[in-house]
Amino acid sequence: MLAGLLAASPSLASQSLRITTPVGGTTVSGMFDVAGRASADTDVTLSLAPQTFSECGATVHDVAVRAGSDGNFATSIQSAVVADGVYCVIAVVADGQLSTAVGDITVLNSENDALDGPQLPTESLDDDPVTDAALAPLADASVLAPVVLGAAATLALVVLVFGQLQRKRRATE
Repeated sequence: MLAGLLAASPSLASQSLRITTPVGGTTVSGMFDVAGRASADTDVTLSLAPQTFSECGATVHDVAVRAGSDGNFATSIQSAVVADGVYCVIAVVADGQLSTAVGDITVLNSENDALDGPQLPTESLDDDPVTDAALAPLADASVLAPVVLGAAATLALVVLVFGQLQRKRRATE
């Protein structure tokens, strides 16, 4: 299949087969869409191949899709099928006689760890009034520090006074 990519004429490929989504420089995570245009009612093989030094390597994941009567094709690919890195999305038709590729697609699965099954939406606790109310007394450390220091000084003074009173009491006995 890679040989077909190398053998295809760039001008013919750009006129007859084109990937419109994703565009080069895109970062993807989770399910991402791949769409484009080919000849009507044509089988299209979409592949992911690692990219090194601006060159597409051997394909590591393939998906078959059929272009509609209008020539448009679209599918979604799960990014978790490949490791994090930079990839080419390659489209091939006519048993490799015509192909095109879009490079510099960054797969970043660590941003969206693949989880099995449906996932429930979550909300941020940034504006949670319960959390804010619980932390409100501790929010201003400039007030808390003098209060703690004053309480410690008062306790030390009380211990000193009782110590002096105890000393005088022993002296008078």
